[in-house]
Amino acid sequence: MKNKEYIVVKDHFLTQEEFVLTKDPYTNMLRTTPKPPEGELVKYYESPDYASHNSSKKTFFSQLYFIARAFSMWPKILMISKYFETPKKALDVGSGSGSFVKALTKKGWNTVGYEPNVKARAQAEKEGVVHITSLNNVGGSEYDLIAFWHSLEHVFFLENTLVFNFKTKVLIMNFFNFTLSH
Repeated sequence: MKNKEYIVVKDHFLTQEEFVLTKDPYTNMLRTTPKPPEGELVKYYESPDYASHNSSKKTFFSQLYFIARAFSMWPKILMISKYFETPKKALDVGSGSGSFVKALTKKGWNTVGYEPNVKARAQAEKEGVVHITSLNNVGGSEYDLIAFWHSLEHVFFLENTLVFNFKTKVLIMNFFNFTLSH
């Protein structure tokens, strides 16, 4: 079955490029078409105004963003607590400035992030966030939870990235819903 065109979107924030989001019938996920080459993905986030990659609260919009981000942590943590009685080990893929990593860590989790953007990663590390350097062969029994908050669509070669087992739970925020599965 072929991917179905879902919507055409424009990057009004930075590049002004247009992309087609197609719906994958097997995964029920939206995919960006054309997918930018792996080495060029960072250009879509290289802006001091990209709020999730910095901790500056200089503008009214950035202040609103940080308030909304703080409120968004509660339902995420609540959902996770339904599946885990006690804190475990987690990986946040596309961790940005590390807000989710820090929120889980405050709840007792042993949490690390993966963030390909050098500036965002450096900012998060200044605030104590620990990162892994590669997603190759992540999974197995290494993590109890792997979270993708709007980042799964950026992972290249997914089949070489995650090694699933029945212990690891994967949390995906997709266009259509939240999914927590193993």
